[in-house]
Amino acid sequence: MDGTSGVTTFEEFLEIETRYLNSQYDAYYRRRGFSFRRVNLKGHDVEFRYNGTMKKIEEKTRLDVYSDMLVEEIQDIDSGSKGWIYYCDADYLLYGFAYSYPPHRIHLAYVVPDFKRFRSWYLSERDRFKEYESCKGFGRTLFRVVSLRELRELCLIKMLWSEDGVL
Repeated sequence: MDGTSGVTTFEEFLEIETRYLNSQYDAYYRRRGFSFRRVNLKGHDVEFRYNGTMKKIEEKTRLDVYSDMLVEEIQDIDSGSKGWIYYCDADYLLYGFAYSYPPHRIHLAYVVPDFKRFRSWYLSERDRFKEYESCKGFGRTLFRVVSLRELRELCLIKMLWSEDGVL
């Protein structure tokens, strides 16, 4: 849903997510041996058991490749609805980049292995990140642009897979 992807509406992105992206994340979970279920709740998308404990995953995917993560501050500026950084209750955040053309293969994916730690760090640093407004989601959405390089250097994010294969 970024400017260069060719996808212009939220509905178009939801169709891509349903037809292509979810199955790719699901295949990753199966390869890892996770028993999981897709719940698509406001705070997280997937639940799975790990060492007897229920864990939650939130999935975010951008079409095309970028060197940054868009952190959603305000989901809808007009209503003031908070973004996922505030309401997400997941243990993990998966952040992928998919090709903007069918079959929309996810060719690069990262994991935030401790979402609570990431959120705490982000909220303490948020004012230094550039704002980015988009009208392609639920309404006018406000993001902040966070460098993936910085997140890797701070060990807040790890690569899960790249075009070279699953890591």
